[in-house]
Amino acid sequence: MSAIDDFHKLKSNNKQYKIWLACILLVIIMFLIFFKFVEPAPPKHLRLAAGDVEGYYYQVAQKYKEALEKFGIQLEIIETQGSLENRELLTNGKVDLAFIQGGVAESIDEDVATLASVFYEPVFVFSRPEIEIKELRDLKGMKINIGEVNSGSRVLAEKLLFMNGITEKNTSYSFLDNDAMESALMDQEIDAAIIVISVKSNLVHHFISNKGIRPFNFIRAEAYTYQMRSLSHLIIPQGAISLEKNLPKGDYHLLSSIANVCVRENFHPQQAELILKVMQGIHDKKDLITPQDYFPNAEFGDYPMLPAAKHYLEEGPSFLTRYLPYSTAIFIKRTWIILVPALTLLIPFFKFAPMLYRMQLFRKIYLWYEALVMIEWGLEKDLSVEKIQEGLEDLQNIDQEISGMKIPFMYRKEVYNLRVHIELVRSKLEKLQKEVEA
Repeated sequence: MSAIDDFHKLKSNNKQYKIWLACILLVIIMFLIFFKFVEPAPPKHLRLAAGDVEGYYYQVAQKYKEALEKFGIQLEIIETQGSLENRELLTNGKVDLAFIQGGVAESIDEDVATLASVFYEPVFVFSRPEIEIKELRDLKGMKINIGEVNSGSRVLAEKLLFMNGITEKNTSYSFLDNDAMESALMDQEIDAAIIVISVKSNLVHHFISNKGIRPFNFIRAEAYTYQMRSLSHLIIPQGAISLEKNLPKGDYHLLSSIANVCVRENFHPQQAELILKVMQGIHDKKDLITPQDYFPNAEFGDYPMLPAAKHYLEEGPSFLTRYLPYSTAIFIKRTWIILVPALTLLIPFFKFAPMLYRMQLFRKIYLWYEALVMIEWGLEKDLSVEKIQEGLEDLQNIDQEISGMKIPFMYRKEVYNLRVHIELVRSKLEKLQKEVEA
């Protein structure tokens, strides 16, 4: 084996080692970047626990679904019996979002967060026309419907009645849905009904305008708000529903809970921004009891606010979310998260790259010097005509390989010096060849 063959073997092994080392380092760096800095992309499919198909929660959920479809998000609406079932589904991780009525949270350690409070849910009390109720305590001993078992209406109704000394021990409770409750009230099967529902609901307008049903006026509404933090005192002004019919006949005092949209604490922050943007387009309208642009807000949640939602509601959308399409904003945010650590790693590389390149180039050149030394060492061991001829052929091959190297102009000096030394070794070999042949 010639000296040049030994040199190529050494060079090949060295190059292979460097390639493997570079690949291993690159893989390690990329894994560190992705696992430490990059969060998962927002999901394209979400599940929302709403309520009864005929209820107002479900109507609002349909609006969310239609709006989110424009951004490529599929919202699956889950029919439930109400807030209690919604809360259970959310805490068990079976849905991503849930409508939960204010005041039904049992604790704040359930890994649940409030995304936003979205609309008022007043407490309406209706009775048969012949029954006059001045205060809730007047309902003691009567037949009262307080809503379905798993509904927020039932929870809040029981609390209000209990504050007035009314329980199942002294009063008959029923747990009918709204349709069955209306029929029972009209057929005099029950004396009164307590429902918690949006003022925008058709059922409310129907009951208030129905002469066969008497609405209850919460004249002590302010007192209840001192007893329960989750309640607000609202007023529907006289004639606000219909000036022509003068409905209501006088100022109508209401107690109101709040409908909150809740999520898990690990809900994706970028998706939270999108949903809040959708909510603003749906809930910012003025109505009988709500000022313009009042909802959504971060004021009434039973659970702690999701940090991303709190920031959005207090500071507004981020620059990217405000001016760019949702998918583009998500792409830029995720790319930026990757680029920041990547650039941090690359800055030192760019700083030392010229020096490293120069060292690598000089190393290549000096490896050829090693080849020259190997040729001379070979002749010291075997000074034969064949060995000298082999050395001359190696020098010719080295010269040809050097001629094929792409060397920047500023480093050509080193190449020329190498070729000068090749010629010196060639001259030496040719002189030795003549001497041996002589």
